[in-house]
Amino acid sequence: MRIYKLMIIPFLLFSSNVLAVSDILKCLAKEELIIHKKKSTGPLYRLNQTLINGVSSLGSMPLKKDFYQRICGENITNSPSLNFLQIGLIYGKRMYPTLSEEASSQERFQYSEMQRVMDGLTKTFFNYVSQVQALSPSAKCLKEEIPELDELYLRFRYLSSEISPDWAYKERKSLTRIFNSLNNLENIFKSCKERDNKKNKK
Repeated sequence: MRIYKLMIIPFLLFSSNVLAVSDILKCLAKEELIIHKKKSTGPLYRLNQTLINGVSSLGSMPLKKDFYQRICGENITNSPSLNFLQIGLIYGKRMYPTLSEEASSQERFQYSEMQRVMDGLTKTFFNYVSQVQALSPSAKCLKEEIPELDELYLRFRYLSSEISPDWAYKERKSLTRIFNSLNNLENIFKSCKERDNKKNKK
């Protein structure tokens, strides 16, 4: 299955409109190739795979231009997968055009799929956090380096069925700080190791 996917992705990247592949899927596929070259199978790889699987079900359904630019624009240096997760959490279906009354049955199906993907991002977010925590140099690493994440995790991790659909929009300032840190995990882990080494020397 993995070999098949790697054969398909280059085809996706340079496909014509006949295949009806969305720009956001092409962007995530490009990131997958980069991750594959690094031979990484960690949290970012799994997040990327989850999002590719979700977005591929939407066919050619496009993101609104301004949201696409914030996720995959030319000047973006952060991970597109993390950008999509952050912005998708905060804005949800507002990232996509509104369904018109004249929409075809195919368009209505894609819109329903899009809502399903957006609704699943909260679970995807907490799964990603759990995977990052498992790789942390110490149990308290993320708690000490990203206090907003620890607070959010404690409040929502075991209350998924009770979380309001717009919880992330209300927490958007906190989420922005959290994702800024998640996009900089190498330095976060380095800081944790240095702090732990100092404690061990005492």
